Amino acid sequence: TVADTLWAPLVFFLMVRGLQTRQLRYWAAAGITAGLAQYFYLGMRLLPIMVALYLFYCFLPEWRTVRSWLAPAAALAAGALIVFLPLGLFYLQHPNEFTGRLQSVSIFSSGWIDREATLTSRSILSILLERTREKFLWFNALPDISVFYGTGSPLLDAVSAILLVFGLTFALYRLRDRSFFLFVMWFVAVMLFGAILIIDENLSEHAVGAAVPLMFFVALGLVKLAQAVGKVFAARPRIKWALVAVAVLALAFINIKFYFGEYTPKRVYSGRGALLGTEMVRYFHGQTGDFKVYFFGAPRDYLNNPMIQFGTPNLKGMDVAQPLQGPPDFVDRSLPALFVFEPFRADELAFVQQVFPDGERIDFEQPDGQQLFFAYKVAQP
Repeated sequence: TVADTLWAPLVFFLMVRGLQTRQLRYWAAAGITAGLAQYFYLGMRLLPIMVALYLFYCFLPEWRTVRSWLAPAAALAAGALIVFLPLGLFYLQHPNEFTGRLQSVSIFSSGWIDREATLTSRSILSILLERTREKFLWFNALPDISVFYGTGSPLLDAVSAILLVFGLTFALYRLRDRSFFLFVMWFVAVMLFGAILIIDENLSEHAVGAAVPLMFFVALGLVKLAQAVGKVFAARPRIKWALVAVAVLALAFINIKFYFGEYTPKRVYSGRGALLGTEMVRYFHGQTGDFKVYFFGAPRDYLNNPMIQFGTPNLKGMDVAQPLQGPPDFVDRSLPALFVFEPFRADELAFVQQVFPDGERIDFEQPDGQQLFFAYKVAQP
């Protein structure tokens, strides 16, 4: 999803430059960039819709001069089509590859909203309204409990959240200005198609595409607040820019302190599975010599955890898929053994100790103090 914060701003920047200069090269470059973006994250499929909406909004006041818009629109479309053509031909041959993800995550095509309406005895409209409220309050009111970030607090700090409200309100008030329309449309489109209308379990990473318009609204709120303060100190016009500079530095400090001082040490990014894999890799790297791992994590976790595969690609090991009913008879006695247990399979350690009573147990905890896993090391089986 982080690719969204590169391609969308770049496309809209080129379009704005095209509007300002009336030079076709910017329109062609915008089309080429929009076509190239389709080769990255699936969220970029929303980009052509946003581009079309913005182009239509810019064209609407000047509909009497439609001929002057034909060349820019053609340059934009041609650039996008040429770059997208190889991928487009693939999708024509494999249409399920294009629609498969949408069919599985859409709250409509997957049947999720119908099931939810039946289970809760609520109307579809009320469910949509509740989802809309929840998703838009991700940033300033509701705590983030998502798997990938899970900060436990709103996605914006308190000061930025307040400025967001001011900036967004002003942009809505000035919506007829195409500059403000661009960011409002961008923000709403990402939230609508990236959060409200897809199945999610509080997956706030889908809101990453809204980061640029969000920061625009925060900056807009800050500038307007500074202008209001500047009017009070009319004799010192530089006061507003000094206020903006101080506020930007303060916001940078608040967010850097939170990310590196509070959030990162919790190691909650991407959920417990990523933390488990990371800590196991660290433990494996701390071992000397050759060894073999026997992992008691099934059916929840396995050694094919992406973190483990990436961090220890040559690891020798096996998943003990079935719970032990007696002492293990599958241990390779030619190598030192590491028996790694998740807490829910801790009782099986007794069977291992019947065969290997002289092992060393090491416990690993999560940042909140709960047990993550423990290892039982046998130097020479």
